[in-house]
Amino acid sequence: MPRPQGQLERALVDLTIGEEHGQRERQRIDEGVGLHEIEQQVRVPVSGTAGNGWSFADKGVGFQLPFEYAPVQRGAPFRTPHFSYGIEHVVAGSQLVLIHASVLRWNVDPSMRVLGAGIRFAVSAPTAEGETVPFSAEAHLTFQGFAGEIESGHWPSDTDEGGV
Repeated sequence: MPRPQGQLERALVDLTIGEEHGQRERQRIDEGVGLHEIEQQVRVPVSGTAGNGWSFADKGVGFQLPFEYAPVQRGAPFRTPHFSYGIEHVVAGSQLVLIHASVLRWNVDPSMRVLGAGIRFAVSAPTAEGETVPFSAEAHLTFQGFAGEIESGHWPSDTDEGGV
């Protein structure tokens, strides 16, 4: 038995319209609770002396807004924010000083919202031979993800524990 002309096309249009309505509804709900894609930037001073080997220092940072796991809204399956960094040498010396930053842990609450991160800084002055080189820098840390207002009134601190 032949199907009526245009039936498949109408069904596809209905599916497309239904998906668009669903996306708009999710967006409306997210906006109602203040959730959206956001970039949070943190600056951390880093200073001391560096030798030609690697030295390490750990520092905790808290976020102003917690990051949520939102794979549908973000179009990305990642449970944690995207992390990138840059280093600004406040006082540039005559020797090369390399500074690297990496995330050691994510601080999460019981609802699995990411409240902060533990950062490890690695520092080396590879051309320094038998001496240490003083340095003063500022790490520019950037975290990007889906975030919103905190309902409980709890603001994260550098001491929040938990991890992912």
